[in-house]
Amino acid sequence: GVPYNTVTQVCCNYNHQYAAHDLAQCCNVASYAPATQLCCGGAVANNVSIYSSALGDSCCAGTGYNSSTNICCNDAVTSGDACCLDVGYTSATEVCCEGVVSTGNSCCGDVAYDSATEVCCNGTVSVINSGPCSQVGDACCGGLPYESAGMVCCEDVVSDIPFDSAGCCGSAVYNMDTQSCCGGEVLEIGSTLQGCCDGAVMDLTTSLCCAGAISVKPEEDSSCCGQVSFNTETEICCSDVVLPLGTTDPANAYCCGGAVIDMTDYWCCDNNPYPRGSSAAPPI
Repeated sequence: GVPYNTVTQVCCNYNHQYAAHDLAQCCNVASYAPATQLCCGGAVANNVSIYSSALGDSCCAGTGYNSSTNICCNDAVTSGDACCLDVGYTSATEVCCEGVVSTGNSCCGDVAYDSATEVCCNGTVSVINSGPCSQVGDACCGGLPYESAGMVCCEDVVSDIPFDSAGCCGSAVYNMDTQSCCGGEVLEIGSTLQGCCDGAVMDLTTSLCCAGAISVKPEEDSSCCGQVSFNTETEICCSDVVLPLGTTDPANAYCCGGAVIDMTDYWCCDNNPYPRGSSAAPPI
């Protein structure tokens, strides 16, 4: 309710202040010049870029600080360029591991290490290519380091790489050029004895893989009908249902609705069988 001169004064929280600068702003009830001062926690502080003895160019929980040399971590001013909880650290040479600042570039639990010369396995840091044989390596397998250049880790088991194209099949190594992996078991590609059916090993001499299910062959001349096998000499597959042929020649057998017909004697129209030559039979 009190008049003031907008040219020379500014109103800050109902208090008119003489503006020391034409771009003055309010800091609580006081005015300040943003170019040379800071407003930190409602108090005006000089900017370090203008006054070398002042509090800084940024605010941290109401306190001014120099952001080029310090950092604000959990409302506390500290040195560094990154925060580790409420402690500042230099990210170029240090790392924060579970709230602890240490020298290194990677963390192994709460311990820092140099990934160029060390490896972290199961929470333990080992030096690459040094130490006893069981502790030599540049990669981890089952919590222990190993040499990835000439070895492979399969289900926490380290093995030599015996092939140019080696892969893991369970805990075993196999040759991907000549072998395949089926449910953790190595099979020879092109084998006439064993095959793979949806991840399960099957005996090719006695079984068929029908829609992902292993089905025992009823005879040598067998095929699949859905997930079961059938004898193509004595049976027929009609919509994934195996039906007996009876006396019908397999070459003339046909599925008509839910029945098997002999096409030399019957027609099938709209899933209904009609004797050939009958008035209901369609023309040839």
